[in-house]
Amino acid sequence: AATVAATKYLQSLKNDFGKWYLAMMAYNCGDTRLREGIKKAGTTDLATLLDDKKSYIPKETKNFVKKILVIAHIAKEQENLLAKTQALSGTKGIELSKIDVPGGTTLMEVGDSIGLSLKKMKEYNMHLKFVYTPPTEKPYYLYIPLNKKKMFSDNFEVAQNRKFEIYTAKENDTLLTIAEKTGVNHKIIKEYNGLASNEIKPSQKLVIPSEQNVNYLAEYMVKSGDTLGEVSQKFDVALEDLKEANTLMSSNSSIGAKLAATE
Repeated sequence: AATVAATKYLQSLKNDFGKWYLAMMAYNCGDTRLREGIKKAGTTDLATLLDDKKSYIPKETKNFVKKILVIAHIAKEQENLLAKTQALSGTKGIELSKIDVPGGTTLMEVGDSIGLSLKKMKEYNMHLKFVYTPPTEKPYYLYIPLNKKKMFSDNFEVAQNRKFEIYTAKENDTLLTIAEKTGVNHKIIKEYNGLASNEIKPSQKLVIPSEQNVNYLAEYMVKSGDTLGEVSQKFDVALEDLKEANTLMSSNSSIGAKLAATE
């Protein structure tokens, strides 16, 4: 009741003074005090009335109005930022819903449960640095289309015993050698750490999902006409990494030879 009364009073002040900032001033210091200030200032200009060097209106009223203006500005900026983000990401016109997931959940897991590609999930979750939610945050939020929320509730299954470890890259480490050491598919390591290439620098720290999406190195039987270049493309492994893993000196391989690659 008090809120309704205050709202009606503020609306009546706006009708009297014609501008919302004047209504807020009158609400704080009283309409009589504001009229005196306007008469003294000779204007209803906002900057003039808020001038700290003048005393057209009380100091507390100036601070009151300034705080409201700051809040209004922030709200407007957030609205503009959302509009720009939607325009850039292609989500404009699509109503999104906020969901909570366990720390370390990947966009691929959520996307698979609602039939969306990783690309789309990235567009809807531009606040994420990587393709997974922070492992230390439990829970953490993601955005999905509102019309997919029921499908998410029906299909998403929380992975059990989700654990992570931090791996510090050593001299001459590659994604493939790290995959061999940790038993985690190099593609998963690449995606989890938002890497644009397979290059790794010494002392670089990588998040390794120790009990999630684990794929071990697989043997690939070379077929007639195969080249290492084709095999490297098939498994998304750098040619030099493939040579290193198989101790090969050239890009030629023998028919029937077994190569280490990642599935």
